[in-house]
Amino acid sequence: MMQLTEPFVAPVRRVIPPLGGLDLSVLVIFIGLQFINFLLGDLIGPIWFQL
Repeated sequence: MMQLTEPFVAPVRRVIPPLGGLDLSVLVIFIGLQFINFLLGDLIGPIWFQL
């Protein structure tokens, strides 16, 4: 699992260091993915439902 996630998590870890042993980089990536999902749903959703 580490080999799959490390390419995505490493750049975020360079920007946001661990705080007191908590790695918040995964949380930042998850929030970013949720934002992208929301944005794509708004852009592609109406087109998808018209088909």
